[in-house]
Amino acid sequence: MRCGEHEPLEKLHPFPAIPDGLDLDSNPVDLDAAREQLRLAREHIVATGQWAIGTAGVFKRNADRYNGVTDCLDDDRRRGLIQ
Repeated sequence: MRCGEHEPLEKLHPFPAIPDGLDLDSNPVDLDAAREQLRLAREHIVATGQWAIGTAGVFKRNADRYNGVTDCLDDDRRRGLIQ
């Protein structure tokens, strides 16, 4: 009887890196530079949001798997197959 307790958990994807060219510590020198910084910041915000949604899914799937393993082992204990 196997409950899958030794199966590895799903790994999280790495957090999105700051896009090349996005400088969070300086003031843009002109309007074009400010627009480019804003575009890069928005790009990073979108990537971070997508990462967060994916991360929530990984946590949910891992929790579901953990609960399934726990239920399986509890059933085996009730049947006297394991202690």
